[in-house]
Amino acid sequence: MKIAFIGGYGHLGQGLYQLAKSHGHEVMQVGRNDSKSYLDVELVVLTTPPSKTIFCLEEELDLKDDVPIISFVAGIPLETYTPHTVAGAVKAMTNIAACDGKGFTVWAKDREMPPRPLSRVYAFMDMLGKWCEVDDSNSTKSVDSYLDDATALIGSGTAYAVQLIENFVQYGISENLDAEMAQKWVRETFLSALHLLEEDDAESIVNSIASPNGTTAEGLEWLSSDKVDLSIHNALSVTGEKCRSLGENH
Repeated sequence: MKIAFIGGYGHLGQGLYQLAKSHGHEVMQVGRNDSKSYLDVELVVLTTPPSKTIFCLEEELDLKDDVPIISFVAGIPLETYTPHTVAGAVKAMTNIAACDGKGFTVWAKDREMPPRPLSRVYAFMDMLGKWCEVDDSNSTKSVDSYLDDATALIGSGTAYAVQLIENFVQYGISENLDAEMAQKWVRETFLSALHLLEEDDAESIVNSIASPNGTTAEGLEWLSSDKVDLSIHNALSVTGEKCRSLGENH
């Protein structure tokens, strides 16, 4: 598949470019000053900064009728891309692990696509790892709202999760564990937690671990008093609000 990456010079764009190349796709990078007329490709992927996205689209982006657009740009409404493609547009949010084919991606399309361009979208998403398609047919939420949530929980949320894990590691180091040991213990702990969540709900798991007046209960009380849950909620909330503000003028 011939894929054009527009703005593919950031961490995500460069990573997806290299991933597609490693899978045998014919890839090209299109920068701000490069011509976007008559691109002889089968798929266009946008990873531009939000402030540069409209500028790129207005630069005479001329595609064949069966070429879809996939945008990984936070905040910009899906309908923004509709006038620039006959085949259809997709708005997506993923995390940086997608560059290794281990990501999780949420995406939505702006219309029903013909089989050929849709198959290209599926092939690209499969390359990134696991994915979930959303629509607004049975929901009070718009697809753009879903994608704002995905930006907070999946895109930015990956950084927040890694930061939380690192806090655990640093505690271990402060207690004189060597760094390698602390990292192994903490990573295995989080993997164990994810395994438990596949089998049971969070409240039941916590209750099964936290005996009354025990060590875990003591720590949970501190987490509650320090409002850690509120801090995490607020971090995700401001991320979502930032997405919405990015799309207000488009």
